[in-house]
Amino acid sequence: IIKSQAFLGCSSIENILLPDGLKYIRERAFSGCTTLKHITLPENITKISDYSFYGCSSLESVDVGDKVEAILEYAFRDCVLLKSINIPAGVKVIEKGSFFGCASLESIELPEGLETITMDMLRGCSSLKSITVPSTALKIENSAFSDCASLESITIPKNVEDIAENAMLRCPLLTDIYYGGTISQWERLGVSTSATIHCTDVDA
Repeated sequence: IIKSQAFLGCSSIENILLPDGLKYIRERAFSGCTTLKHITLPENITKISDYSFYGCSSLESVDVGDKVEAILEYAFRDCVLLKSINIPAGVKVIEKGSFFGCASLESIELPEGLETITMDMLRGCSSLKSITVPSTALKIENSAFSDCASLESITIPKNVEDIAENAMLRCPLLTDIYYGGTISQWERLGVSTSATIHCTDVDA
């Protein structure tokens, strides 16, 4: 176990080798490690705890083990140099704000199995150009995609039943939304956007 706040604010750590047998990393364990550049999570880790890497402003890459099932709230918030992260297929929960402010994140593949695109999940990811919501998603919460300054397109499956009114605020380049349902289904969602809606299904 790495205890809560174990390395909080350790600003001189650039790399750290975690033991293979490690199972638990508690909340805020590496928060504020501003010179940490890379971390590999051992295979036995099943969740990334709250604020684990919050404010790791030099973190560029993370290797996530295949057994991870949950990424908890604000786990990678303000990791401004994080360019990519592999999210295993087994992840079923990504809590609010997990990637809030990851301004260098250029792409992210959200795994099938997610049911909620949580509040602030990708807010402020200003290098993202496109987002594909997994087919299992039912809900997109407040500000999930807000302040994504480079975002051009979003693909949303027809299973989504609820999209918060401000889910995609201040995305000035958002021009295309690809929706898996019909235009009448889209209209029932009540989303106000200037983007062009491309429906892949047709009304009967």
